[in-house]
Amino acid sequence: MKVNIDLNSFSDSISTENLYQLIFVSNSKIQISSFDSQSKKILSLKEYSLEKELKNFSVSDLKENIPEVKEKYQKKILSFSSPKITLVPKEFMKDDISNEFYKLNFNKESGEDIRKDYLSELNSFLIYSTDFNYSKIKLAFNPDDSFNSATAFFKGIFKINKLKDTKSTFIEIDDNFIKLVFFEFDKLKIMNTYNYKSKEDILYHILNVSEQFDIDSDKDNYYFCGNIDKNTELYKLLFNYIRYPILLHRIDTLNYDKCFDKTPSHRYFNIFSTALCE
Repeated sequence: MKVNIDLNSFSDSISTENLYQLIFVSNSKIQISSFDSQSKKILSLKEYSLEKELKNFSVSDLKENIPEVKEKYQKKILSFSSPKITLVPKEFMKDDISNEFYKLNFNKESGEDIRKDYLSELNSFLIYSTDFNYSKIKLAFNPDDSFNSATAFFKGIFKINKLKDTKSTFIEIDDNFIKLVFFEFDKLKIMNTYNYKSKEDILYHILNVSEQFDIDSDKDNYYFCGNIDKNTELYKLLFNYIRYPILLHRIDTLNYDKCFDKTPSHRYFNIFSTALCE
């Protein structure tokens, strides 16, 4: 397990009573941040890259290699990445029929549990599955609350953008899938995930959705976060087809320690957005 980034700036004046631990987990990395809930300030960030898939780690491995697991906080919030997600309007969920809605979109595999998060911004439930990887992370960190990372992603989007005046497409590049959300002004038109094996696959999915929903790559806004930077081959490829791929900026309603001044915030958009899930 390798540490990719370690930013930390604690002050003795910060009460531990106000400290939250934010945790974001994907198949290839674990990001951990400390958040002062009183000042709404992100204080630290540490990222571990997993040199083997998460499924190959035991709970003991995680506890032995990640010292932050043992740290005490007022609250721990876990955001867990998974590609099998679907949105259901609240009006259709008067009874808890999450399993039925899930099975309309996906095959439920052995060991999967079906969960739901409520998104007040959309008056909808996000329905998704968790598996044994989620169970291991939960046993290791013992979080007070846990959410699908798409919930944090949506909450971050609503905090940084004025959706009423434009068409906006938001794409998160995860380890082996992308999450794509398109708003036509303030109306959500599509939320979906797409698996990929190459940068060309990513481009194909974006252009295909653009064609379906009449999104103009020369005029409309495309926002990116996750595993992408301006110096990557993926960004260069996208730039050939999209007027200007915009890397998501910081969430303005949160504060950030000065140690983050030179940190590419789009890469950590999900862990920062987890602070909005309290």
